[in-house]
Amino acid sequence: MGLPPQQCELAASADLGPLEPGDYDVVATVIAPGQQVTTATASLVIAARGNKCNVDPTANQLLVALANKTVAEFQSALASDSDYRALVGNIAFVGTTPIFGATLGAVIAFPSLDDSVRVMDRLQRSGEFKAIARNSRACFEPGPPDSIGRAVEYYSIMLDHYFFTAFVNEQQALDAGIVPGNWVSTGNSFRVILYPSCPIATEGGTHPIYRFTGEPNVGPNSHFFTASQDECGYVRDRADWHWMFEGAPFWATEPTGVSCPTRTRPLYRAYNNGKGGTPNHRYAVDHAVVDTMVAQRWVDEGVAMCVLAGP
Repeated sequence: MGLPPQQCELAASADLGPLEPGDYDVVATVIAPGQQVTTATASLVIAARGNKCNVDPTANQLLVALANKTVAEFQSALASDSDYRALVGNIAFVGTTPIFGATLGAVIAFPSLDDSVRVMDRLQRSGEFKAIARNSRACFEPGPPDSIGRAVEYYSIMLDHYFFTAFVNEQQALDAGIVPGNWVSTGNSFRVILYPSCPIATEGGTHPIYRFTGEPNVGPNSHFFTASQDECGYVRDRADWHWMFEGAPFWATEPTGVSCPTRTRPLYRAYNNGKGGTPNHRYAVDHAVVDTMVAQRWVDEGVAMCVLAGP
């Protein structure tokens, strides 16, 4: 019996550098060992990035190897040179660390909600860095179990507002009446992942959610939650709304339209349409709750995120 001819594959990559949004045709010329020349073509589309939030606001540090300055000069320029800060953006010096072999590099931090993709692109375009690396996380197989919690909903009779929290200390304070507003539990709750077995965030998938609250004295006396990087970016950039980022209390998955992946279920969101002069949202896994709010002239905003299925 004859054996089928052996086939071999060769993968190659090329750095195209920064590309503006648009349609591109890529032409590659391949020269085989026998000097046979083959031309391969491919098309790609670079979509506009938009103004997304960082997919993981808890991962906002980078390791950089400096191209033109010593670490001391870099630190001094960030502290005193406004033109240099404008060149490299809103970053802060954190410290030093040996990286890329024996080279002494700098650890820098950027605002938690800044899109890490745009931050790295800006740093690369500045010409001030020989190399840029993210702090990465490793996952083990099998890993530890997910850390699971329960988000509990409360209602303020005084404010006519709804709020939920997955933090046990906040639940205890609300139950004890320590928080102003006469908050009482509605009896509604849902399961969430406080920290996953593999804490690697994926765009359009599972990642930490964003929690906002009103700026003291000027912002809304309310809270807002979203799993959408785009929606988070919109809220972040509307300074006139006076929301401020309050942290990433748990992990959830972005929905695909109105659909959620296996082992998750939709968390719906309703908006009070500014009732009483202050925005407020209500979140529920039971759409009947949303229907009740719509009957009170709230707005059904669809699926906000996908949370754990189960009681």
